[in-house]
Amino acid sequence: MPKDHSEFHQHKWVLPFGNKGKLTIIERLKAHIPSENIVYQSNSFRDVGSAVFEGMGIGPMSDEQNEVCSEMEKKMIKLPIDITRNDKTKLWFVYHKNLKSTQRIKVLLEFLKQHMAK
Repeated sequence: MPKDHSEFHQHKWVLPFGNKGKLTIIERLKAHIPSENIVYQSNSFRDVGSAVFEGMGIGPMSDEQNEVCSEMEKKMIKLPIDITRNDKTKLWFVYHKNLKSTQRIKVLLEFLKQHMAK
């Protein structure tokens, strides 16, 4: 496993592409990886997670994906590298305009208003 960014070029990677590849955290990660080391790409995080689980390379996975089965938990190792942003980038929650009046969106918005500091 890479110990820091300087060792990323020594490993194979599986990463999202398209709109998901434009996420800040993915762009930041890709800045340290030569394109020839990206061995698989998908526009689905589920596919990327499956490729990681099957040993195709290193890639991003959610904790929820990692908790799906105990076998996956035994195989996965978190990189001891912080690739989060240190600036004050805002987080946006986006939903389709037709869903604005649905109960689940209303509940989510109310929850966020109560639990997130401005």
